[in-house]
Amino acid sequence: MKKIKNKDGFTSEYGFMCGYIENIQTKTTKITMYREHGVYHVQAFRNDKKILITRNDCKIWETYENLTDAKKHYKKLLKIFTN
Repeated sequence: MKKIKNKDGFTSEYGFMCGYIENIQTKTTKITMYREHGVYHVQAFRNDKKILITRNDCKIWETYENLTDAKKHYKKLLKIFTN
């Protein structure tokens, strides 16, 4: 049976195909990675004001055809926005 998560705890390709997402959220930042229609989406939202983060606040939205490239970009954004 295929697994939802890899050994490192990151969502597997199978997990993304089943609709799972990777998501990290702080007070001012939300970074999301998901798969839709065979494409991986990596999004970073940043809002330094004390208002609700909405879909219109998207600052970065990249798409990738393979999981490896999407995962690299997601982890790069984590380092940039959560440190």
